[in-house]
Amino acid sequence: MNANKSTEASPEVISTPSGWIRDINIGESKTGKVCAPNQCYSFSTILARWNHCEGAARGIKVSAKYDYKNCLITITAKPINQNAQNQ
Repeated sequence: MNANKSTEASPEVISTPSGWIRDINIGESKTGKVCAPNQCYSFSTILARWNHCEGAARGIKVSAKYDYKNCLITITAKPINQNAQNQ
């Protein structure tokens, strides 16, 4: 069995962005797929709102990297206080 099997699996399709963000825990990263590149732009707006409201209440800051060509979004969650120390 290949040790990298989890990286070979196709990413899940993001049907509800807020719910997909909500499922991440501090220290985790995950990658999802959207149907079109313009959904990456929409996702960035949703993520900013999520970080400001729900993320702040939970003490989590979620950052994202976008692969517009392949319609992929990778998010990573860190504690808010860790982000303040790194800035």
